[in-house]
Amino acid sequence: MEEPPRTPDPPLTQTLKLRRALYDRTTGLPALSLLFDPLSLLLERHGRAGVIHVEVTQLRLIEALHGWQALDRILSALSERLRRFVDEALPQGSLVGVHEIGGERFVAFTPPAPEGQAQPPLAETAEALARELQQVLAQHEPVGFGPRPCAFVGHAWLWRDPFYRFERQVYAVLEEARRSVEVRERAKEQLWGAQLRRIVHERSIRTVFQPVVDLLTGGILGFEALARGPQDTDLEAPGPLFALSSRMGLELDLDRVCRELALDAWGRQRPAGKVFVNASPAGLADPAWLREVPQRLAEAALTAADLVIEISERIVHADLTHLERVVEALRGQGFAVALDDVGTGYGTIATLERVHPEFIKLDRSLIQGIEQSFIKQELLASLVQIGHRLGACLIAEGIESEAQVAAVRAAGARYGQGFWFARPSACLAGGGGAA
Repeated sequence: MEEPPRTPDPPLTQTLKLRRALYDRTTGLPALSLLFDPLSLLLERHGRAGVIHVEVTQLRLIEALHGWQALDRILSALSERLRRFVDEALPQGSLVGVHEIGGERFVAFTPPAPEGQAQPPLAETAEALARELQQVLAQHEPVGFGPRPCAFVGHAWLWRDPFYRFERQVYAVLEEARRSVEVRERAKEQLWGAQLRRIVHERSIRTVFQPVVDLLTGGILGFEALARGPQDTDLEAPGPLFALSSRMGLELDLDRVCRELALDAWGRQRPAGKVFVNASPAGLADPAWLREVPQRLAEAALTAADLVIEISERIVHADLTHLERVVEALRGQGFAVALDDVGTGYGTIATLERVHPEFIKLDRSLIQGIEQSFIKQELLASLVQIGHRLGACLIAEGIESEAQVAAVRAAGARYGQGFWFARPSACLAGGGGAA
């Protein structure tokens, strides 16, 4: 029996199917192939077009950890900001789209500015867009787990050349724009590497302190020593400073300098209480530091029990046996141990059981919005109970409001740290109120 002839889709249905095939569903932006015709006309009219290529890293990992809804929210926010940037910062007639449907790469094509009208170099435009997109990522990235996404924006020029097939030219110049980011990042890393070597050699690290406050009495348990690079430089913030030191093989040297300068700064002011200092994986069992630390503690009017070594849960890997041995060696010297950034890793409970820290420092991502989140309140209360069983004190980091103080205290945490009490400062002073 023959099948009846298939009824063709009505025009509206055909249009919707075509739109789904040529427009990205999440961002509403056209696919690159849909831009070929208007881009070809742009080249015929102007002879060249600026090309901007945007690639965002870690988005697939975010989808795996937080679900497709989290990924779609980020892509939607990025595309909205990109559209606005194209409308406001690029010449009229610019084009914007996605490299492929369902992907994480965006493209934009811009004509040169009209004669007599000033336009910043394409490199500056790409850098400005990268800053704006990074702000979007900071606002919309999921809190807590996993590496942070990053927007890389490259640029190149596409010239009209009738000797080459147009589509191949477009894909080739997009790859050139993509590679321009790698070239720029390598040059930046070489420059920063030279700066970092000079910083370590000249010991030009500033130490600032932030108080750890007793939430019941308002007293000061101690201060965390925080390292800052030279002021008003690219390496002032600790994130780039320590990330670069790891890539450059200077992690151990920088770690040692930071701890030595922290104790020197403490010794000059000699406040009461404990001092919390951070240690990188390489610095945990640094033999030079362990040899010199008794003298440095004496110079700072500290005992070993006053020094708390902070180990970030972010750096704890599968080799918990090695970490356990290192921690026992530190305790053999009389130091206390704090597990920092708790709540950001995948093996929190296992790490706590093996390390048995004296202090558990909760990551700020668990404290942000805790006054409005029943789940976070329950999670904090559970960690408080685990801390009690281990004989560890909990310190909630990133407290920025009185409401957060109340929520953290209600969940049973004894100590807190954050801008609500005091911002990091070179001058050691008490906290206990709004900063």
